[in-house]
Amino acid sequence: MLTTFDIKIPVRRAYHSRLNEVDWSNPELGAYTSDHMLVCDYSDGGWQTAEIQPFGPFTLSPTTLALHYGQTIFEGMKAFRTKDGRIHIFRPDRHYERLTSTTARMCMPTPPADLFMEGLRQLVELDKDWVPAQPGTSLYLRPMLFATGTKLTVRVSDSYRFA
Repeated sequence: MLTTFDIKIPVRRAYHSRLNEVDWSNPELGAYTSDHMLVCDYSDGGWQTAEIQPFGPFTLSPTTLALHYGQTIFEGMKAFRTKDGRIHIFRPDRHYERLTSTTARMCMPTPPADLFMEGLRQLVELDKDWVPAQPGTSLYLRPMLFATGTKLTVRVSDSYRFA
């Protein structure tokens, strides 16, 4: 279980859930997305206010550095139910450690630990109905970070999006 941090991330709820679209007898990886996502931008040398919002597309310039120079990373982990119905996220601390070492290698800013951990906790709590109850199943979580700078020169970006 995740430790609760002292941050409260604003939530903008989805109007309609897509839960009824899920074939729970065959919940194949990547076929469905939950109703919400966490988004936080890095600009002007710091992390801006995070928000949990309805799942949806990003608007990106065709000159976004992540598209041209591959300055993008992700982690993959699972949220699962225990026999008594509680929800756990599998080793988020280890995933954060790996994210931290990857951001250093990629010359990217590291999202603060409380944003990563509390963001996951609050997002999974909001979309808890998406965590399946069948043994051996889970909700796949995929935090990602990518460059959003838009100058087409070989350089490290000055802005990023964590989602």
